[in-house]
Amino acid sequence: MEQLARPTASDIIEVTAETVDEVVRDLPRRAALVVRNLTRLQFGSLQITIPGGRTIKYDAPKPGPHAEATFHNWGGVPRLLANGSLGLAESYIEGEWDSPHVTAFLEMFLINSYGGGVDTFFSRNRLMNLLSKLIHWKNRNSKAGA
Repeated sequence: MEQLARPTASDIIEVTAETVDEVVRDLPRRAALVVRNLTRLQFGSLQITIPGGRTIKYDAPKPGPHAEATFHNWGGVPRLLANGSLGLAESYIEGEWDSPHVTAFLEMFLINSYGGGVDTFFSRNRLMNLLSKLIHWKNRNSKAGA
């Protein structure tokens, strides 16, 4: 992946529970949902550069790892929402996002997932489980599809 210029402090949009509505106003609906959920993180900080070049930063109330990521397109968002951390990993493999320190990025989410904060962020609801099963059933292997 090509290196992008690091944003200056004045280019970074700080997200808080109070400012999140303004920050997500122009984002696609699913992306806005993910950014809104950033405010549920309890540990560390996250700085993401989104398609179009805007950089969004969230500082959680408790100390923890700092993570950075650049999303090259919005393709990872539906994967994240449908399949949680596995979807996020798949979108990384597909090159939809990258990070200068992937381990710090994963550590920040693991600490928040198991240390409290976003327990439900990566867990799917019953509707998503049903939808996922229907999609899986539709794509079953067959001789015709081989």
